[in-house]
Amino acid sequence: MKLIKSFVITLLIALTIAVDYRLENGVVPNSYKITIKAYIRSEDGARQFTFDGDVEINVNVVETGVKEITVHTKNLEVSSAEVFYNNLGLSTEKDHSYDSVTNKFTIHLKDALTVGYSYQIRMRYKGQMDDDLHGFYRSSYTKPNGEVRWVGATQLQRIEARRVFPCFDEPQMKAKFQLNIVRPTELKSFSNTKLLDTIDQEEGWQKDVFDETPVMSTYLVAFLVSDFKGRYNEDNTFAVISRPEYYDKTEKSFEIGQNVLHAYEKLFKIKYKDMGNELFQMASVPTFTHNGMENWGLILYKERVLVYEDGYTSTSGMQYMITILAHEICHMWFGNLVTFEWWGYFWLNEAFARYYQFYLSHELYPEYELDKQFVVDQMHLIFNTDANYGVAKLTDPTVSSPSEIGSMFSSITYVKGASIVRQIRHAMGEENFIKSLQNYLSENQFKSTTPDHIFKHFKENWPKEQKVDLDKYFEDWFEKVGYPLVTVVLSSDGKSIKVTQERFLLNPRDGSVKDYYYTVPFTYTTNWKTSFTNTTPSVYLSNKPGHKEIIDLQVKSDWVVANIKQTGYYRVNYDRSTWLALKDALFETKWSNIDEINRAQIVDDLFALGKTGYLTYDFVFDILEFLKTETAYLPWKPAFTGLKNIETRLGSEHRDIFQRFIASILNKVGKNLGFTEKQDDIILDLYNREKVTSWTCKYGKQECISSVQKQMQTFLQENDKPSVNLRSSVYCAALREPKEKDFDSFLSKYETELYDPEREIMIESIGCVKTKKLVEKLFEIILSDRIVNKDHKKTALTALYSENQENVDLMYNLVTMEYKRLIAALSESEASSVLTGIAGKFTTAEQKNKLQLFIDHNLDMIGSQETKLRNSLNTVEENLEWSRQYLPPLITYLKERTNGAPSTSHGLILMSFSILAIYFLG
Repeated sequence: MKLIKSFVITLLIALTIAVDYRLENGVVPNSYKITIKAYIRSEDGARQFTFDGDVEINVNVVETGVKEITVHTKNLEVSSAEVFYNNLGLSTEKDHSYDSVTNKFTIHLKDALTVGYSYQIRMRYKGQMDDDLHGFYRSSYTKPNGEVRWVGATQLQRIEARRVFPCFDEPQMKAKFQLNIVRPTELKSFSNTKLLDTIDQEEGWQKDVFDETPVMSTYLVAFLVSDFKGRYNEDNTFAVISRPEYYDKTEKSFEIGQNVLHAYEKLFKIKYKDMGNELFQMASVPTFTHNGMENWGLILYKERVLVYEDGYTSTSGMQYMITILAHEICHMWFGNLVTFEWWGYFWLNEAFARYYQFYLSHELYPEYELDKQFVVDQMHLIFNTDANYGVAKLTDPTVSSPSEIGSMFSSITYVKGASIVRQIRHAMGEENFIKSLQNYLSENQFKSTTPDHIFKHFKENWPKEQKVDLDKYFEDWFEKVGYPLVTVVLSSDGKSIKVTQERFLLNPRDGSVKDYYYTVPFTYTTNWKTSFTNTTPSVYLSNKPGHKEIIDLQVKSDWVVANIKQTGYYRVNYDRSTWLALKDALFETKWSNIDEINRAQIVDDLFALGKTGYLTYDFVFDILEFLKTETAYLPWKPAFTGLKNIETRLGSEHRDIFQRFIASILNKVGKNLGFTEKQDDIILDLYNREKVTSWTCKYGKQECISSVQKQMQTFLQENDKPSVNLRSSVYCAALREPKEKDFDSFLSKYETELYDPEREIMIESIGCVKTKKLVEKLFEIILSDRIVNKDHKKTALTALYSENQENVDLMYNLVTMEYKRLIAALSESEASSVLTGIAGKFTTAEQKNKLQLFIDHNLDMIGSQETKLRNSLNTVEENLEWSRQYLPPLITYLKERTNGAPSTSHGLILMSFSILAIYFLG
């Protein structure tokens, strides 16, 4: 049986490898003329939500012997497909063929095409406007009078252009596109370029004729059919398009979009209008799969990106608007003007867009301090992903199938890519970095590129005095997975440091390759010459296995901080004495001038080192005691993330001792911020207060609880909502243990609230309740039809088991007793996701055994989700094993701390540091 299974697996792999998804290069497209007729109204009858299509593709022949022309189509009913030369049809040898796996549609010609000649492919077809948010799809919104209005929108990335028109659907197959949209007379259409003409058709229909696009990839084609209204500048070259009711709410995005566009023109030294498209539009769509999509000349967004709702849009909502606009507009240069040659180089688009999403936004709106936020919002996020088995490389030209292409649309491409871009910028310097980008864009306009094209310009502008093999550097960071843990050991005389590296993994036994080494740009500072401004590498660590770098500090130092402003993509560990010296330094005035980004780095690294056993948790928490003095947002962001993970693993059994620790470290920052907004708040204070309020109230500080309850009563009785920047925290904290009448009143307000984002905040806050009677009541409401939106049902359920560890057992019992009803309320898959989510909060073997019995006894009800649920048992066991291995020292530490005993953690970490000592001596 094992031999048969092995053979089948081998055969499947071989068949998968044998499938060729790529197009031949014998002919290349030059231009497209596309006509789409959209049937979007109810009066279209059986044809509603379909479209007719007509495409003419001009192609150039670049290879000899071409007798077949292959294009991509998917879900299109092709009625005719012909090839012409000078309007003369060419004879075909047999009927066209279609491969549903590769989406290849092939026209078989009788005679070979002539190299250097141009031919026309003409095809007619019909397609479906599905509601899956891909291709040319249908969306809708409801007017204030209750009338439903339909919208036709496009989303062609990744490889969905083939669902709208037959095409050469590969990014390097760039061409010009001329679109014609036939639509009902009462609607409008918008596309990538300016409208040239509107021509009357049969009664009730008109055709909009649009200008030709610049040379671009198929996935950038876009159009919109709707009753939307545009807000235009004086010369009609810039517009924000939205449903008519939102016209007065797009002023801010209209202003910000123009600011961002002009800033990029100045930065990259290429004006948008000089790129071949004078029209720049941003449109909101009621339902959209991404935050935004960078279609050239018609960027589509989720509505909340472009719409500012007074009294509802928070400061973080404004940041969301600014950064998403900055991201998508950056693509006009990185992605549209210069495009990646293949999906395996997709980071050439997204890494720069994500980087400038923060850094150009910071230049325009410095009050948000997005240059600092990048570290805690992006790098700290991706570090966990990039320390696991099966993570993707940034550069992988071997990707081919749709699923492989899809894997490139991961946080690795976006976030790690941006982090490495940031690392490069600090290593080579801002001026050299910008010059490289400008030269790259100028040299490759309207072309497709590989990483070598940008590496060429980095090499030309890299500081000559830096001793680094740039070929190895780029290979290490773009063609290897993962990142290093750099360990710094201060010598006994304090005059030198020994620096080594190893790959950091969350689970070294998960099958990941351990022996990866990287060319690491190493920066540091010490207590005797403290400087957190110079991020130029002092040295590049070699990628040779076992290499140890000895750095002479010249003067005796008490401590060292490595990776200044965390500009390098790596974690840092220190020897025991240095950690303790850093703890002392962090308790000094102004934290001994240690930069707040590095304080955030220390916090994030400590939690990661504790999680993986490099340090014991008693030692980690002993160092984290410095948070008693911390008032800045950046260090608290990773602190709350790390504490949330510990809270889950400790469970409710140790809540009391954990509560005392939380109360202690939050005391100063809570007093400093208070629980209401102040006139002198900076933006990061607003963000910090929201989290501090949530944690402080959750762990029982009466001052906090009284404040949020007062704000809640004002809302319930007078309909005066809490501050928009504190709203979610106030709602959640006040609803943990409410009176039933207040719970009912809040639920009623949720049901009558008209603004969707506010409803999402409210339904998640309702899930914060932990009173048993009300948990049961809310669960029953979720199963009923009272909450109609399935996403809201899932949001409330998730909050019920994730916001309060005390709810885990109760929620498990409710879910398993009413599993059939839960499936009916959600779906089989979503119900199993709720159950696996609850299982992720388990902290005892008894809980695991209950889940095991439930699965074994309910196979018919579980159905296709059995594997998913059984896999969750493995996750529970891994979590239990992790807790048995790593949590006892922390529990001892918290108990002794609570009882007033002196910290013993320094003695408990001997094993970890003995290992370090053995490793680094000699």
